[in-house]
Amino acid sequence: MNITNQSLYELTGDFLTLMNMLYDEDVDEESLLDACEHIEAQIEDKADGYAKIIKGLEVNANGIKAEEKRLRERREKLEKRVDFLKHNLEGSMRAMGKTKFKTDLFSFGIRKNPASVKIAEPAAFIERCQKDGRDDLLRFKDPEINRTAVKNAILKDGEVIDGAEVVQTEGLQIR
Repeated sequence: MNITNQSLYELTGDFLTLMNMLYDEDVDEESLLDACEHIEAQIEDKADGYAKIIKGLEVNANGIKAEEKRLRERREKLEKRVDFLKHNLEGSMRAMGKTKFKTDLFSFGIRKNPASVKIAEPAAFIERCQKDGRDDLLRFKDPEINRTAVKNAILKDGEVIDGAEVVQTEGLQIR
């Protein structure tokens, strides 16, 4: 086994092979343990390298996330500015009685938007529709599982719920 420049996968395989060789009575136990310690040190060095890469990627991902937030806020400000300018221009056109005109660069016109529905009191409207049997005017969402409630029912209340179980996973932590 050549442990210089081996991948973490290869080092782990070599380590497990050596550990299995400990059960072979014909192999010198002390030499095997020394080799295992050497491979373990190599694995720890590789783990340090992995951690450096992971930390660097996390920093980059967090920077991108912050930049996304900054850009979203900037986009929203620009969109508000566009709405403000359009509103001002439309107000001026209406005040002058100009609903349509052309310049060398653009065409301007005030047109009717598609019809939309305005509901004065949504809660009262929904209640009235349900009372009158007009479910066709409503949209119902699919139910969602409340995982916190299921977990509490199983762990705190000791319930057995068919098709549900509480699982405990493990994950790597790098500090």
